[in-house]
Amino acid sequence: MDVETQKAFAEYIRSLHIWFLTFLAYYQQHRAEMPSHQIDNMDLNDNTQIQMQERGQKIAAIKRRSRISFTEHQIKELEAAFANVPYPKSQYKKDLARQLGLSEYTVFSWFRNKRTRIKTPLRAEPLERRFNCNFCNKSFKHKHHLKEHQRIHTGEKPYICVECGRAFSHSGSFSHHIRVHTKK
Repeated sequence: MDVETQKAFAEYIRSLHIWFLTFLAYYQQHRAEMPSHQIDNMDLNDNTQIQMQERGQKIAAIKRRSRISFTEHQIKELEAAFANVPYPKSQYKKDLARQLGLSEYTVFSWFRNKRTRIKTPLRAEPLERRFNCNFCNKSFKHKHHLKEHQRIHTGEKPYICVECGRAFSHSGSFSHHIRVHTKK
């Protein structure tokens, strides 16, 4: 990359950084004016606050949301409600949230996650390592992993760079190498 391109790229990154910091400052100033359902969706955790400094101004970055711990009573009520109505209407979720002392978004998320857990089958046992290397008896769960491994023994390098002629046994190494030529 030539010097002018590097300078332009650095200026672009600086402008993105300043835009992001400005957005965070705006978010913090206007958080009090936001509707409560938007605040629930952006709830911040005090433990992970990060201070960033740009041009002498301190601006707090967005923090990770804390994990909700449900009481046994709340879980029992949510499970019973789910057994009756797996796809509840909005008003039902609001009433349930008020009754259990949770936010509407928390109840919404609980129902969504519960439906997902039911739909996603659990794998009873891990995949067997059915594919064995003829050279060293190492075993693999997937055939393409065995094929890549066997190239160590055979010396096969099917990925060849058209720019410089260098050969690679793994596609990832080849893809990484190609970037050397595109950076010029």
